[in-house]
Amino acid sequence: MTSNRRKMTGFTLIEVLVSFIVLSMALGVIMSLLSVSMRTSRTADTDQYALMLAESKLAELVATPELSVGRSDGEFTEPYRWESIIEPWEFPDQVPGTIYPFMPYRIEVSIFWGDHERQHFSLSTIYVVAEDTL
Repeated sequence: MTSNRRKMTGFTLIEVLVSFIVLSMALGVIMSLLSVSMRTSRTADTDQYALMLAESKLAELVATPELSVGRSDGEFTEPYRWESIIEPWEFPDQVPGTIYPFMPYRIEVSIFWGDHERQHFSLSTIYVVAEDTL
């Protein structure tokens, strides 16, 4: 049996539709991954900036000639705000009632931004001051 029809080449309509469906699903996944990546990068930038602000404020408090015990707060550029707590601190093996030539203080700096509880970062340190400088 010989056929006068020439052999047809190309894709059928079903094959083209299936390839478009597969392509659109792959592009959807890629776009979703890009969105998550951008959000994660923005969060990392914000957290890094908050860390820098906390380190800066902690260094400023430690460089102050006289520490003032208590709580204070303020604002950086919008939306960042800070809060610091300075309180006397005792070493775990420190003998109560003993007079030492130095006084340890615990200094904590917290940075807040946004409305969520997760948007918060804190740094703390123990700073030892000679008793005669207070």
